[in-house]
Order: sequence, then structure tokens, then C-alpha cells
Amino acid sequence: MASTKAGTKKSTKTTTKKAATKKATATAKKAAPPAKKAARGKSKMQGPGGTLERFRAICMGFPEATEVEAWGHPTFRVRDKIFAAIGGENGVWSFGVKTTFEMQAGLVATDPRFTIAKYVGKHGWVDVRIDEANDGPLDWNEVRALVAGSYKMIAPKALAARVDD
Repeated sequence: MASTKAGTKKSTKTTTKKAATKKATATAKKAAPPAKKAARGKSKMQGPGGTLERFRAICMGFPEATEVEAWGHPTFRVRDKIFAAIGGENGVWSFGVKTTFEMQAGLVATDPRFTIAKYVGKHGWVDVRIDEANDGPLDWNEVRALVAGSYKMIAPKALAARVDD
């Protein structure tokens, strides 16, 4: 009978260990791969006429803001949550921010530079095309206001309260 108990204990321990390993493996598969930290000024994306540098300066001016390169372009985060991103595709540059659904609808309906963002548009995100040749010079006060609004929606309340409009 002692061997049966030992066999049962061993079997139970092995089963528990296998279940724990299986659960850990499943959790690891679900987790996204770690994002790479962007080295200052070494991003794959450079942008037209210092646009990236000015956008970065705005975003990094917010409390606890960090820059992480993901999907091949800079994203700006507060406590690992993205509040803004910028990048170019096929020579067309844009930045993305979160807005309210009402603001998203109004911007998209009234200004051709604004489009509903792919994948995250259903959460209120918009992309803003940056094409000075066709749209005129970028209004950096408007950019800051849009980024600030996005930051305030994403950041914890205590950090959001520290941002002026």
C-alpha cells in the first residue's frame, strides 16, 4: 500500500507540474513580444523636415511619457499604454491619437487630413496626414492639443490632471 501512495503522490506531482508548465507556456504564447526601446534619433523613421523631432518633443513633454519603437515606427506611451504614434508608409506621413467618438466623427467629416485609424478606429483613434506640400504647413498648436487630449484620455487621472490644455 505504501508503494501505491508513493505512486499516487508522484503521479499527482507530475500531473500538477505538467499542468503548470502547460499554463505558463499558453500564457507566454498569448503575451505580445517585447517591444524594442527606440534609441533617441536612431529610429527607422525620420520624417519630413524635422517633423519627428518636433512631434517627439511634444509627446515626451508629458509626465512619465516614454518612447518605444513598435511596428517599425515610434510610439509614445504613458505607463505602457500608447497615447500617440507617428510614421510613414509609401512616402505618406501621419500621426495617430485617440479622441472621443464625437470628435473623431467631426474631424473626419470636416477635414480631409483626418481618417479613422486602422485597427483602433473603433476605439476613437484618428490618423492625421502630414503633407505640407498639399495641405499647407502643420499647425503645431493643433498637434499639441490633439496629443494632449489623447494623453489625458489614456493616462491615469493623477498624471492627466498635471497637463494643461
